[in-house]
Amino acid sequence: MKEFKVIGMEEIWSLDGGGKFNKKVLEDTLNSYGLEGWSVKAIATRQIPGFASLTHESMIILERDMPLEP
Repeated sequence: MKEFKVIGMEEIWSLDGGGKFNKKVLEDTLNSYGLEGWSVKAIATRQIPGFASLTHESMIILERDMPLEP
């Protein structure tokens, strides 16, 4: 049987060129879940425009095998 988990990540970029995607944060987050047996099943992203910024949201769906109980 499989177990699923959804995690959310958000990056906010200012429209004046400030802000930047932080690949290291994403990498560290996924590696920490990987150590617990999780693997990425799917990723959905969207952009949300704001007054002076642009928000990038990602929903990452993880899955792992559930432990067998006797």
